[in-house]
Amino acid sequence: VLMTVLLISISAGYAQKIYYFKIEETIDKHTQVLADSALAKATRLKADYIIVEINTPGGDLAASMAINQLLLDYPKPTIAFINNNAYSGGAMIALACDSIYMADGGSMGAVTPIDGQTGKYASEKIRSAVRGKMRATAEKNGRNPDIAEAMVDETHEHD
Repeated sequence: VLMTVLLISISAGYAQKIYYFKIEETIDKHTQVLADSALAKATRLKADYIIVEINTPGGDLAASMAINQLLLDYPKPTIAFINNNAYSGGAMIALACDSIYMADGGSMGAVTPIDGQTGKYASEKIRSAVRGKMRATAEKNGRNPDIAEAMVDETHEHD
């Protein structure tokens, strides 16, 4: 479920437009379409900032990666607000935002891809691709890439 709203903030004597939407429940192709629509609408409304409220266990890898890329490419500042959990694809999406904030008790991580057929870890080829995506996302936003990779592979050591 994705909810959108436009907020107006008065700061330094002028109005700033803040576009807000939620990513809740399991991430799927529908979530990807709704996120794309929300960002397109924010652009049309000339929003100055985007806030994405996240509370999800994750979901479809392709949809999560697509939303990650949409946020990485978005030209205005993006803010993730983790309101409880951002696991798996939710962590990948949060990491793509310029800033991340969490509600008290909030958490993120556990990005290891799971094979939907077997319930076991996905192949090394897929895990490697996700590690690379998480590393690149962290580097783009000035975050520790080793910690981002460790969210995908619990055997990865980081400082």
